[in-house]
Amino acid sequence: MPSQSPIHLLTQRVDILRPTTQTNDFGLPHLVWQLFKEQVPAKVELLGGDSGAVSRDRPRHKIYLPLETDIRQLDRILINDRQFQVLVVTSSDTTSHVVTALTTEVQP
Repeated sequence: MPSQSPIHLLTQRVDILRPTTQTNDFGLPHLVWQLFKEQVPAKVELLGGDSGAVSRDRPRHKIYLPLETDIRQLDRILINDRQFQVLVVTSSDTTSHVVTALTTEVQP
């Protein structure tokens, strides 16, 4: 029987955006993020303080998603018109039935 995520703990809903490569007007490739999955249950946790002293490249939010979620490094997670770049995905604790994405906020 496949494992079930504790949906009752994942009280928010997020969208997952996946990068694709497109060519711009100058013939150069660039990444464009397109909607991949909608309304995925999630729990968002702020890491540390919200001071400007925290490095822009350091993970700022930990986002918990159901274990079966197809999430990858470089995907983006959309939460209330805010985008978060996925830096690292971990699923080391399968007993909790969640996958964790460490993210940093980006400007679209």
